[in-house]
Amino acid sequence: MSGGTPVVPRESTPERPSPPTPLPTVGAGGHGGDGAPILEVRGVSKRFGGLQALNDVDLTVRPGQVTGVIGPNGSGKSTLFNVITGVARADRGSIRFRGTEIARLSPDRINRLGLGRTFQLTRLFGQLSAFENLVVVARGNRASAGTRADELLDLVGLRHVRDEYAANLSYGQQKLVEFVRLMMSDPSLVLLDEPFAGVNPTMERRLLEQMDGWLAAGKTVLVTDHEMKIMMEICSEIVVLDHGETIARGTPEEVRADPRVMEAYFGR
Repeated sequence: MSGGTPVVPRESTPERPSPPTPLPTVGAGGHGGDGAPILEVRGVSKRFGGLQALNDVDLTVRPGQVTGVIGPNGSGKSTLFNVITGVARADRGSIRFRGTEIARLSPDRINRLGLGRTFQLTRLFGQLSAFENLVVVARGNRASAGTRADELLDLVGLRHVRDEYAANLSYGQQKLVEFVRLMMSDPSLVLLDEPFAGVNPTMERRLLEQMDGWLAAGKTVLVTDHEMKIMMEICSEIVVLDHGETIARGTPEEVRADPRVMEAYFGR
């Protein structure tokens, strides 16, 4: 969590349990997927000193569906997300978002084009409330931003922690706040970096429900995570990275059956 001033302690608010229900059907359920790609990554490479983090990586994301990126630790997944969103700059290659070349743009300009993301570790402002964390990233009229923030907190069942410091929320609640904070800028493409890491089954279900809502609203999701069962269920297409290179791509069934994927995970 960010901030230099100590957080004023408040009583931590527990998560409200929800009754067990079947996992939502996300991604493969048929939301969109046709038309020109919303994101095209071609020949992207990135080196950090002596480490070749990405080597000639290609990726195509089609609108209205969930595309997954998987691979062992250190395979380049987060680096790929960083170069797509402008956090890091690719050494070479092309990244086109809705037909516009973005490989040399700043993160803010990329976000303004309609691309939003989360990170492996939540990046909320610890000394701001859940509500303030949404409003602070909004553009334009503050009053309308406040209304939108309240609507989003209601949407994910977090109105009861509206005025709680983000630092005092549970990890799962922080994930949900970060999820809905993305919607303050209404992106058309959402990149999720390990959204299910460290969350309990109840919160996992709520994150999946939020993803399904995005798809129903016509948005597109690019996600990476180590929860293979979830990834295989929600993704229409999956790209597999290993040592910074693409070793497989296809449907979950095709990727699951690829011997190169089995070797990357278990043959070391």
